Amino acid sequence: MSDDIIPKEVLVDSKIKLLPEGGAVIDDKILVIADLHLGFEGVMATSGLFMPRIMLEDVKALLSRIVDKHKKLEELVVAGDMKHEFAEMHGFEWKDVHAFMEFALEKFKRVVVVRGNHDNYLKVALKRYERVVFEEAAYVKDDFVVVHGDKDNVAAFSRPFLIMGHEHPAIVVKDDVGAVVRTRCFMVGKYGRTRIVVLPAFSPIFMGTDILSMPDSELLSPILRRIGIEDFKLYACLEDEVLEFPTIAEIRAHM
Repeated sequence: MSDDIIPKEVLVDSKIKLLPEGGAVIDDKILVIADLHLGFEGVMATSGLFMPRIMLEDVKALLSRIVDKHKKLEELVVAGDMKHEFAEMHGFEWKDVHAFMEFALEKFKRVVVVRGNHDNYLKVALKRYERVVFEEAAYVKDDFVVVHGDKDNVAAFSRPFLIMGHEHPAIVVKDDVGAVVRTRCFMVGKYGRTRIVVLPAFSPIFMGTDILSMPDSELLSPILRRIGIEDFKLYACLEDEVLEFPTIAEIRAHM
């Protein structure tokens, strides 16, 4: 991205900014990201699929870019799936998680990690850090609840704003020359009095699933399966802007 380009961000209800990098900023002070899946390359290597170990550096670069733009940030919240492997925690995951935490604690006064379905044994790995809080189910602060989204959490709708991950939403769009590309996207909707923001995977490797072609019955999150997503608007994460789309129902009506 050129230094003379100012990234376009989207403000949700004067409280939440959606960033091109795939994170959301609350009240200018708290950054929420989700689905880093650190150690993914190593897990793939155990199955015989070898790929460059670049994801950690990509994640750190995105985080640095956000911090450079948002000088008031004090707290980082990871809304689940910091690591990738389900059943255990490999040595390379320990290494990547610790490298990420050391980096994050240089940038933020406090880090909160909400457990995701991939985060087995993560609590043990984070015990060494005094400024890290591990939440098993939800992080509740002021008007906000942050959950991963893999469970239909009873606390999810207890505040005016719910921020979640897990779904890895993406949208397929055409660029100026007609090329078809898949890009990560936010989903923003409402259930009752609660405004909902579904985050894309923060890791650029995880482009996600085309949310427009996904039947509600096959959505990953039981929260979204229950409430439905037809009235959610989509916001695509491009290199230097967040591009607003109509509701899912409106887009599907013209497909």
